Amino acid sequence: MERTLKKTVSLRQMKLLLEFLEKNRNLALGRLRSKEGRALSKKLWAECADILNVENVGSSFRTGREWAKFYTDYKARLNNKVRAMKNNETTAATGAEIELTTLETRLCNILGYNIKDLLTAKANPLSTTREMKKESSRSLRPKKARRRKSSTTSDSSINSAKETLERIEESRIEVDKLKAEGLFKIAESIAQMSEAQNRIAASMENLGAGVWQLIQRFSCQEGKPWGNR
Repeated sequence: MERTLKKTVSLRQMKLLLEFLEKNRNLALGRLRSKEGRALSKKLWAECADILNVENVGSSFRTGREWAKFYTDYKARLNNKVRAMKNNETTAATGAEIELTTLETRLCNILGYNIKDLLTAKANPLSTTREMKKESSRSLRPKKARRRKSSTTSDSSINSAKETLERIEESRIEVDKLKAEGLFKIAESIAQMSEAQNRIAASMENLGAGVWQLIQRFSCQEGKPWGNR
């Protein structure tokens, strides 16, 4: 693939980027910060770059790291815009109301921002008061993310309990299996002992018959039956 020097991001690339972030919300929310998380983040951005660079005809071709930087800058601009909307500010150039584009609205949903609150702030001119500014600053933190964190903690506890029960059940099954194997071995040993006893009895019977035949043969050689002596 021939790499172009243009850095313009096409509409198609933006849509593909948002689709990728919708499927990888932890990446979009910047939650992959551990050692393993950073490795996963690097891998995901490389995959994202492969998807976006296919659409590079006349538009941007970037590495995974460059796409990550583009997204970080784009998200920062969106956060500033959201903050301005919360404070009911207008554009510096024309004084017009600040509005979100379709792509920006989509990213707000990914980040967990409450679009309804933004529209309410625009409709209320008193939202620039100090109290509303404090509230808007607190509201910038994604509400869905906080609920998700609580839900994640609850799910983690449930999963931990399930794993414990599964381990107990596995241990019980293993014990039952060992018991069954032990009983089977005992029964097998008893059967082998019984078979050995039968073989011994048969051998003794054959031995007795052989001895009797020898006695009879010896008697005949002496000329008198063994019983008449």
